[in-house]
Amino acid sequence: MSLFESHVKKNLVKLHKNLYLSKSDPEFFEKILRYKDPQSPEAHYNLAKKWEEEGVLMKAYLHYQKAAKVDSPFYYQAKAACKSIEQMMDSAPEEAESSPSAKIPFYMKTIIASLILLNLCILGMLFWKADSIRMAASQPKDWGTGMEVVYETEDVPYVFYIPAGTSPKEVEESLYKKAISLGSQLSNKTLLLYGVSTTDSGLSHETLPLKSDGIKDQAFVIAEYNSALDHPVKIRFLNQQNQVEDSYSYTYISTNLLRTALNSYIEEIGEPPAELGDLAGSYPNNYLSFIPRELHLFSNSTSPSFTGNGGWVFNKEAETIEQMLYPNIMDSSSEGAIHIPFAPVEVFIDKSTFNLLVKSFPYTMMTKPVGLGKNSSTPEGTFIIQKRVLDPQGRKPDMFGAAGLGMGEYAIHGTSDEHSIRKEKSLGCIRMLNEDVLDFFHIVPKGASVEIVDALPDQANSINIEEVHLISPEEKPLSTQLADEIFEWAG
Repeated sequence: MSLFESHVKKNLVKLHKNLYLSKSDPEFFEKILRYKDPQSPEAHYNLAKKWEEEGVLMKAYLHYQKAAKVDSPFYYQAKAACKSIEQMMDSAPEEAESSPSAKIPFYMKTIIASLILLNLCILGMLFWKADSIRMAASQPKDWGTGMEVVYETEDVPYVFYIPAGTSPKEVEESLYKKAISLGSQLSNKTLLLYGVSTTDSGLSHETLPLKSDGIKDQAFVIAEYNSALDHPVKIRFLNQQNQVEDSYSYTYISTNLLRTALNSYIEEIGEPPAELGDLAGSYPNNYLSFIPRELHLFSNSTSPSFTGNGGWVFNKEAETIEQMLYPNIMDSSSEGAIHIPFAPVEVFIDKSTFNLLVKSFPYTMMTKPVGLGKNSSTPEGTFIIQKRVLDPQGRKPDMFGAAGLGMGEYAIHGTSDEHSIRKEKSLGCIRMLNEDVLDFFHIVPKGASVEIVDALPDQANSINIEEVHLISPEEKPLSTQLADEIFEWAG
């Protein structure tokens, strides 16, 4: 070791292999604890003295405690220092309590009380106007420093009825014209125009004050306009989940699907079911495959009285089917529920065109091709759906396909023989392709009438429903539509 190296190392403390710490380092004792010995009594004692000199008594006290170990050479000094600090800390609160508090001048108290009262008044005004006041920004002005002026305006909501099937471009044009016309009559107020689809010609393009927040859930487009602020008309189409073009039409067929099944249940059992869900029981009590949903708020829940919260009102004490079962949906033009007349689900079979139609007047829910009985063995007349079953078993395997709806001696059933469709090959039953009969099965309730005619009258006034599957709920009942019996339909 050289003389120079020996001289340098005299002032260093070895921490690790080639790591040394200078004794003149201002953080010498902190680094001893951090890198060499976290329990060093000497380091803790010297750090405690440092913190005590700087007046940081709590830190000093903690380090003195760690230095006051039984085997520590600083035991007595550290203990004495701890006791001294404890006495100083105990006397500090007493001194604080004995010191006279500064008195607030009377004029300062008056000013403070006035400010508190003023703030309370402002808060009260804001809460009082919270439902009707909104913030609307004006057009940015070229002040050179980016100033933006903000005004308070009142919202005025209206509902605007738009005919079902109107194109988006026509919706925009009609909303724009209506917003300009109506908004110009509102002084410094913001018009909110909620567009709702309708099939009622009497309501088309009518504008009425919005009376219920439930109408907002039925809107598919909103227009906003404030003539005083020179804003352009803001039109926003709503991307609601499962939004349909005409919610009324779908709710109409859902309502009458339920009513047809309910009416059949009452005729057969003698009284309404305890719960609406009983209509979707297991075979042979499967009047329906499921409880359909209305397509305003997309719900199939039930309520004993009207709330406007979606789903169905089922009041089994009511006198008529219309009063017993109706949509729990607010009518935007009145204070009550939307009115849907009772139009039973009916099946029509046109022998001349080999077509089957499912209707709830004036809507056609389905049109499918069918096969009929050879030698004109499919009878004409009116029949009633008496049984609904999936995978019905006959005298031969796969005799009735994926599903069958029995009408006594005859049935409407499935087949895998596509060459028998639009032909007379059966023994009198009506055949449908398996994929078609499954769709048919889910929208035709037990008790529906079936009219078999040589030729149907013109259907020009009928309204076609393209996506009838939308009425199906996301969760289906756990009931079974299967049957442990052999069916003796004609085939």
